[in-house]
Formats: sequence, structure tokens, C-alpha cells
Amino acid sequence: MTDLIFVGTRADMFGITIAFNRITKITKVVNGIPQYTTLEGLQLSVAGILKDHPDLKGMPIHKIKRIGLKRLKQHLLKLETEENVINYIKEDLRKHGYKLQFVKKPGHRTKIIK
Repeated sequence: MTDLIFVGTRADMFGITIAFNRITKITKVVNGIPQYTTLEGLQLSVAGILKDHPDLKGMPIHKIKRIGLKRLKQHLLKLETEENVINYIKEDLRKHGYKLQFVKKPGHRTKIIK
């Protein structure tokens, strides 16, 4: 199990918990109060989904989000190791202005990323 802590450009912070190559919990901190969700609770951008999957254009918004989430899950399952999942998430969020700040693995000290 690995915890990744990201900081955004607006000083927003959130964490992602990865266990057995799956995202098990997402935590967003708003005004010092943590809010928890699972992968299904993500608010995916329709524009972002259509950018990655142009074949979904013209479908209703709820279908686009459902299929986009399903494809994201399938892609994460194809990544064979936890390190591959971490690298994918890190690179994808970097494109959106988020920077990995801490990595925490059980039995290890928190690693600060500079």
C-alpha cells in the first residue's frame, strides 16, 4: 500500500491510496477538512474524457462519464505493478498542474519529493 500526496497550483492538496495495483481511496483536503471518496466518486471532466477517447463524442454526458471511468479502471488494471500505477498517476496529474509532494509506504519514513 502506498499513499501519494499531491499539491495543486491553488494550494489544494489531496492524497491517493494505492493497494494491490488499485486506487482504494482518494482524499481531498478542503479548508483543513478531509473529504474521502473512491475512484467512482471522482468528478471526471467530460472535456478530458473526450480528449482521451474521441469515439465517445455525441453521447449523453452521464454515459461519457460512466464509460470514461470504466476505461480508466481497465487501464489501471493493465498496469502490472504498483510502481507503474504510481508513475502513471504522477505523470497524468503533472499535466494538470499537480505536483507530487510526499510518498508514504508502510514501514518506511515519508519520502519528501522536491
